[in-house]
Amino acid sequence: MEGGKKVRGRLYLKIVFVIFLSAILFCLIFIIYDKAGTRTHIYDEIVLSDYVIKNENVNCPKGEELIFEDDKYNYYLNCLGSYKIYLIWDDGSKDLVKNALKNKKVTIDSLINHGLEIIKHEK
Repeated sequence: MEGGKKVRGRLYLKIVFVIFLSAILFCLIFIIYDKAGTRTHIYDEIVLSDYVIKNENVNCPKGEELIFEDDKYNYYLNCLGSYKIYLIWDDGSKDLVKNALKNKKVTIDSLINHGLEIIKHEK
C-alpha cells in the first residue's frame, strides 16, 4: 500500500503543477492581450493620456482654423497651422491633431486637457 500512496501523491503533485502552470500561462496571455490595446475602448482615459502634443508652429499665420465640430460648437486653432501640430504617442508614432480627431483616436476634450489652445464658438 505504501507504493500506491506514493504514486497517488506524485499524481496529485503533477496535477497541481499543471494547474499552476496553466494559470500562469493564462495570466501572461491576458497581460499581453491587454498591453496590445485590443481590450481598450477608444475613449478610455488611459488611452487618451498616452500622448503628448508637439506644436512645431514657429511663425504661424494669424487666423482661426476649424479643426473639429459637434452639434453645439465649432472648435478652432488660433492660427492656420494644424499641419504642424502632432500627437506623439507613447509607442513613438505620431499623428496630425486633425487626423487623430477625424479618426477618433482622441477627443477634443482630451486635447484641451493636454494643453492645446482651442477657441470654441457656439453654432
